[in-house]
Amino acid sequence: AAPSPPDFSKCSQNSDNVICSAQTSSANSYLVEEEMTSWNKYLRSQLPDATFILKSEAGQSSGFFRYTLKISWLDNRSKTSSVDEKTASYSTVIE
Repeated sequence: AAPSPPDFSKCSQNSDNVICSAQTSSANSYLVEEEMTSWNKYLRSQLPDATFILKSEAGQSSGFFRYTLKISWLDNRSKTSSVDEKTASYSTVIE
């Protein structure tokens, strides 16, 4: 039987790094952590103070995951003072 795909929702953001040690397979853990850290560093380079929440749900096909991804960041484009910063967010479903 083919190994199960990694569950990206078992990763947690730690500043620029992402920790994915909760994977079912240790081989998956290293690869997923490397990919997620690379993606997270790019995300944070494009959006100030970006954070993400990745929630898994049952997919349409057995053995596959469906995710809801929510990215939040500090939006200071209309900033007029040091306290005039708003948090913006974007959500999408990945399957």
